[in-house]
Amino acid sequence: MTRTALFLAYHFPPAGGPGVQRSAKFVKYLPAFGWQAAVLTATEQDHPVLDHTLARDIPPQTPIYRVRAYDIQMLRPQFERLKLGKLLSAINAALYLPDTHRLWSFRARSAARRAIKAEQPALVYSTSAPFSAHLLGFWVHKTFGLPWVADFRDPWSEDDLLPYYPGYRALNRAMERRVLLAADHIITVSEPLVEMFARLSGRPRQDITLIENGYDEDDVPALPPPHTARFTITY
Repeated sequence: MTRTALFLAYHFPPAGGPGVQRSAKFVKYLPAFGWQAAVLTATEQDHPVLDHTLARDIPPQTPIYRVRAYDIQMLRPQFERLKLGKLLSAINAALYLPDTHRLWSFRARSAARRAIKAEQPALVYSTSAPFSAHLLGFWVHKTFGLPWVADFRDPWSEDDLLPYYPGYRALNRAMERRVLLAADHIITVSEPLVEMFARLSGRPRQDITLIENGYDEDDVPALPPPHTARFTITY
């Protein structure tokens, strides 16, 4: 019998960029393990980069629920024309509790209710970034009692590249610990992140599973080696 997982993934086809493939490939290969996904994500208008070729990875029967995010970054062209790009960046950084998609995580609650009623999922899965997806996962877990798997593609409070204002990192660390302790299981992409989340949560190592990023062999057909006199390195 096939079971359903409710996928909370802000970045999902037709969105392009590096944050999409992991979720798309999970959804593609879950049926081989007796699972199918019902996806709750953002709308096409919320993504600055689109790649419609990624849609071929999604099984055609997959239910997809889309909620508009109204990302403030979509206003950047207008702000730049007015020479107010720095102001937009300052506003953007002020919204990092935990990120600029907090509004989406609130607005998506009604869609989550509809998806749970229609699809009857056996668990909820959330993936970050954005970390607001985990706040939505926390709400679904507490409201409906569904087992919850939280997937971290990146560090959260200990990401030194995030432009936190003074005091924001501590607030994000508190939210992060709440998520880490509430989730039934944690997934991440590298051994250093496994150690980081174990340390931040105080949970045993067996509560955290390492699933590394890789490539899909369907996307890389086997080709015979080329016959050439030139040595070429490609990245």
